[in-house]
Amino acid sequence: LLRIGVALLMLCKPRGAAAWRSLRPRLPAPTRALAAPARIPDDLPQVIPYLSVRGGRAALELYGKALGATLETESYTDDGKLIHGRLRFGNAVIMVSDDFEGGPAHTTEASPAVTVHLWTEDADALWARMLDAGFEAVFPLSDAFWGDRYGQLKDPFGHSWSIAHRMEDLSDGEIEARGKAFFAGMAAPEADASKETSSSSS
Repeated sequence: LLRIGVALLMLCKPRGAAAWRSLRPRLPAPTRALAAPARIPDDLPQVIPYLSVRGGRAALELYGKALGATLETESYTDDGKLIHGRLRFGNAVIMVSDDFEGGPAHTTEASPAVTVHLWTEDADALWARMLDAGFEAVFPLSDAFWGDRYGQLKDPFGHSWSIAHRMEDLSDGEIEARGKAFFAGMAAPEADASKETSSSSS
């Protein structure tokens, strides 16, 4: 019987090492662990202004129309409140949501503590478009001493925006010198007015 068994084994023997390996039990291939996502997304800036508004859908439409922003994502509650919206301005991003209980609230009556600055190719054209869309001028568009065409506005939701295009590349020293001259010029009329008031009272 032993001889018969050996003979049968020799007859059934696979030829070559590869054939012998084929008889080994096939185990499932080990699964590779998924790579952890980047903690700071590669496609987003590291600092992003997040605006709280009353009327999120209208805000997204306004910023797209007046500022030329591209809407990247938006989501709403069943009753139409904006949970989260993201807009892109070239290489920059802002996020927007409606006011929610327990979250940051903002009203048009409040004085904004933060101003969102937006670079543009043509500040005059953007300024006109923003005024047409309902923004309110706060600081008139003008040639600023630091070399920019610059102005500030307030949007209908109470947020402060500044816009500019660069006119001159100035060094820190040049900006400092121009700034001193600018503020000295502002202080001179105030000093003259104070003297006139003192003279009239005496």
